[in-house]
Amino acid sequence: MASLRNLAISVFRQDGQTNIAAALRHTGRDYHRPLQALGLTDEPGQIANTQCPCH
Repeated sequence: MASLRNLAISVFRQDGQTNIAAALRHTGRDYHRPLQALGLTDEPGQIANTQCPCH
């Protein structure tokens, strides 16, 4: 769990967030926001159509 929290903090910092607590609260309100921050959505609310590089 600590690794996931550290990942989230790192993503927020790379995204330019300075107040991590506020960023965590903001992201926690909508489950699409973490996916957007990681670049896993094409549009808000849509999961990206990516293929596994192993196939």
